[in-house]
Amino acid sequence: NEFTVNIPSDKMYHALDVAGSYSGRNIDKFKETGLETIPGKQTKVPTIKDCLLSYECQIVHSSKSDISSHHYFYGKILTAYASNEIVH
Repeated sequence: NEFTVNIPSDKMYHALDVAGSYSGRNIDKFKETGLETIPGKQTKVPTIKDCLLSYECQIVHSSKSDISSHHYFYGKILTAYASNEIVH
């Protein structure tokens, strides 16, 4: 019933390249990239350390696509965290 949205920083370029190029079924993306997680404060789902912005969300609705095998999740933001890099 929960998920997080994490906006990466430029420092995470390598991790993004790996995460976007390989399936999580075949490799442990966290181990492969060295990404670290931070326990959620409002959810049981972790956020990713060193992101510019992270949202902890609760699913309020989900639906299946009519044209693909994808599922869509709509969430309510419970809390947000911003890096000092973007907060002035």
